[in-house]
Amino acid sequence: MTNDELSAVACTLFNPHEGTGVTIGSHTRSHVCLPMETAEQVREELEGSKRVLEAELGETIHHFAYPGGQFTPSVVQALHEAGYRYAYT
Repeated sequence: MTNDELSAVACTLFNPHEGTGVTIGSHTRSHVCLPMETAEQVREELEGSKRVLEAELGETIHHFAYPGGQFTPSVVQALHEAGYRYAYT
């Protein structure tokens, strides 16, 4: 099963979260170590994950959890540029 297929399954399972106090956030498309990736790959991981979740859930995704809790200033900047408002380790 591809990452996109897994995302679709997860969205199907968690879509009824609305009104329950549960917040859905992103965690990249393929759980890479963001500080080790190129700027282009970081952007695709962040934007791609956000895009898939927003399309499946029909709502804006504002939250992000860093895989392995790892980030750098450039990753934080890319996160901001991708439209996230909150990030967690």
